Amino acid sequence: HALVAIADNTRENTKFVTKMYDLLLLKCACLFPDSNLEAVLNNDGLSPLMMAAKTGKIGVFQHIIRREVT
Repeated sequence: HALVAIADNTRENTKFVTKMYDLLLLKCACLFPDSNLEAVLNNDGLSPLMMAAKTGKIGVFQHIIRREVT
């Protein structure tokens, strides 16, 4: 959620945020194989995907969607 919050839709920022997002998911999967960070909801009841959509973080939203499709 923090990465979605700092995304600003610029090319450089989106590249950085999505790279960090993937790295975080990989590290978490190695350390906590039974957990799923993408399913964690914030205090507003939003997953990272829902938060990206609601706040208009298009690059991050597209990246998460592509991850879920492949």
